[in-house]
Amino acid sequence: MDAREEEEEDDEEAWLQLRPAEPLPSQCCGSGCSPCVFDLYARDLARWEAARASKDRSLLRGKELPCYQTGLMARYVESLRAGDTAFWRGPFGNFFYKPNQPGA
Repeated sequence: MDAREEEEEDDEEAWLQLRPAEPLPSQCCGSGCSPCVFDLYARDLARWEAARASKDRSLLRGKELPCYQTGLMARYVESLRAGDTAFWRGPFGNFFYKPNQPGA
């Protein structure tokens, strides 16, 4: 395998790592939310496919849609700052949160 083929293989692996993960069926509450986690996944997947087709990773950084701006939980979450601690339970028990990782 020459250097060019290795580079293409590495590039393919890098793109696959950037592909959005499909939500599990249990991640949808079934209440008809708009946007639903599956709507957001479809949007992110379309953005990923367009970026991959044009080999433009900058297309992956799109403007995030504001969700539930008038909701009580959204206002609470927006008020949190780095280092704050929040405790809550959802319909499926404990909620485990992993902070977003900085973009590359």
